[in-house]
This record gives sequence, structure tokens and C-alpha cells, in this order.
Amino acid sequence: MGAAFRVPVSGFDAPQGRRIALVAHGGTPLPELELSGEVVFVLGAERDGLPKDVLEQCDVLASIRRAATSSR
Repeated sequence: MGAAFRVPVSGFDAPQGRRIALVAHGGTPLPELELSGEVVFVLGAERDGLPKDVLEQCDVLASIRRAATSSR
């Protein structure tokens, strides 16, 4: 929760750099992306994600893999 006070936040059009949209499923796994240079992570709402028009303006769609869970 404290990250909100440490990470720069801005509107969509403000920052320069390659825009990487974080999506729940179907994106390139984040560890496989080249993250050098200017990079902007685009985040949506936890429940609804990013609108389609925003996704279309991003350069890359990326997903964060979740750790496998064991069923007990």
C-alpha cells in the first residue's frame, strides 16, 4: 500500500516511453520483456482492467505470472 507514495503516477498522455499494459491474462510474461530505456507501466482497475481503447495505445501487453498453488 505504501508504494503509492513512492511510485510516480501521472495521466496516460503525460509520460514519454514505451507503454507496457499490465493485463491479467494473455500478455507476455513480465520477466521475458526488455525493460531498458524509458518504460511506463499502464495499470487499470483490479476488477475491470484497462479499457480496450487504452490497450490499443500501448506498445506491449504483459502479465505477471502467479505462483502455482497446491491443492490440499
